[in-house]
Amino acid sequence: MNAKTMNPILLNLMCQMDAAYRKEGIVLRSVPTIEHLPNRSLTVLAGRPVSGKTKVLMHILRELAIENSISVTFMHFWQKPVELLPRVISDEDLLYEAKIRHAKLDDDEWQRVIHDIDELSESSLNLLDGTGLQSWEEAVENIKSTTPDIVLLADWSSVGSDENNHLMFQKVIARQLKELAVKLEVPVVVTATTTRESAEREDKRPIARDLDHYSGIFQAADQITGLYRPTVYEDDYDGENHIELRCIWGGHVGCSESGELPLSES
Repeated sequence: MNAKTMNPILLNLMCQMDAAYRKEGIVLRSVPTIEHLPNRSLTVLAGRPVSGKTKVLMHILRELAIENSISVTFMHFWQKPVELLPRVISDEDLLYEAKIRHAKLDDDEWQRVIHDIDELSESSLNLLDGTGLQSWEEAVENIKSTTPDIVLLADWSSVGSDENNHLMFQKVIARQLKELAVKLEVPVVVTATTTRESAEREDKRPIARDLDHYSGIFQAADQITGLYRPTVYEDDYDGENHIELRCIWGGHVGCSESGELPLSES
């Protein structure tokens, strides 16, 4: 077999591998680098605080649960569901979200809220309360009871009230997150906070070693995407408000290496 015939055959093999990889799971239309989430996979969204990790989860939530009636289970370990609902309803319209939180709406806005609440109530979204949980096992049981198609977890490393529990959780959580995905046979997407080392670099975008404090994360995760928000970390930035997403670990065949998620300026 010569080089002239090798390339098309290899390309065909790559296409077959990609098709097999995409056979099961969930496809996202508009989130760069994580456009395909296979069943049993663990995807990590990594970044510094205020880099947009929860915003990306909300974007996934709305696209799947509200727009496509896919059963999404979302658990936040710091915020209660009632605190999250204004963010979900407002779809990143910050002014609208503030008005909802303070109930300061005119007649048209009240009609909009009623419509958005009706839309949400008819969706396949399960918002679970992760605050105050003392064990990961308790969280898993609550998640399993919702029979989800996909699981989204924010600030999961806060489980456990004392420091010793927290440190132990950091050591074993990556494996347990992967086990959750395999057991439920669904994609699991989680957020992870990178170390402060990035703040000392000229390029503050997260890299793989910024997650070394999560023991086993690279063995467990199928893909890790780093998030970077220039409006937060660049004092002289005057461009459009967006979140940069860059694949820094794993990813499926043909996975785009980077992209941007535009944010509302309102």
